[in-house]
Amino acid sequence: MSKQIVSSLFSARGLERSVLSKYNLPDQGRCRYLTGGLNDTYVVEAGAQSHYLRLYRHGWRGKPEIEAEVDMLLHLTSEGQPVSRPLPRKDGRYITRLAAPEGTRWAVVFTEAPGNPPRLNASRARAYGELVASTHVSADLKAPDARRFHLDFSHLLEEPLANIEPFLRHRPKDREFLIAVSQDLRSAITSILPTSGPQYGFCHGDHHGGNVHRDASGKLVLFDFDCYGYGWRAYDLAVMLWQLTHSFGWSRAGMGKIDRRWNGFLSGYGDTRRLRKAELTATRLFVPVRQIWWLGLHTYMRNREVWGGTLDDEFFDNHLGYVRNSAERCGL
Repeated sequence: MSKQIVSSLFSARGLERSVLSKYNLPDQGRCRYLTGGLNDTYVVEAGAQSHYLRLYRHGWRGKPEIEAEVDMLLHLTSEGQPVSRPLPRKDGRYITRLAAPEGTRWAVVFTEAPGNPPRLNASRARAYGELVASTHVSADLKAPDARRFHLDFSHLLEEPLANIEPFLRHRPKDREFLIAVSQDLRSAITSILPTSGPQYGFCHGDHHGGNVHRDASGKLVLFDFDCYGYGWRAYDLAVMLWQLTHSFGWSRAGMGKIDRRWNGFLSGYGDTRRLRKAELTATRLFVPVRQIWWLGLHTYMRNREVWGGTLDDEFFDNHLGYVRNSAERCGL
């Protein structure tokens, strides 16, 4: 293992030999690099079918966590949920170990989620909400998996704050604000939500609208369960509200667009699983929580020199401003 290399990029041809050769794929499978984010993703062309190879970053997810993700997807598939599922290798296994200069990395091939991210309107948001609720209900039929993390306050606030802190050493007032508002959010949420089902349980963790595809027939398929853990369902829903506010803004016209889509999303969800009043209240509180988590993710990746970009004062002015605005809208 080389300490001088943070993250390597595997060639598509090399992955065809080291990973795809272990699968029963038409034409042996051909792949090409697609994108790098939390992990590296490659498109796999196998005859008339397309699949996706995810190569997990070293140090991001361990093998037990990935095995739990695979198991959850197989469970949801067995329950008839439309999700991108892992493909088995010839030997029946799902995970391939790769030796990289920075350390061990793991590869999994997933089925395609046909279509594209839906351009959400009220009716499509309703269908999306119904699907989110259906996966929550189906996931509850499987015992919680101790190999996965919890989307608790340690994950959502404490760890992000520790990652953000080095970037705010010259901005002590902002650092103090983030600590104080995090404490206020934590107190407000714990006062109204239990840590038991059905309010607490399996969460996808990243329902921002980009991890669902809609095909030509209107069918929705969920994918990218890399952030799956156990937490409050109100948080899982709030990720959508967080994304809507970033997409449309806080103006009067923007809020009208948000409300139509958000109300449709909640209505669809409620058709399958009734939301308690406290959960509806908590979704608003989880919006600034999500923003703090997001800031923590970006600073974590910057600290590890995985993601580039400039995390300068303008960046923090904008995103801390969002935290302030969304927290004030909750009365904090």
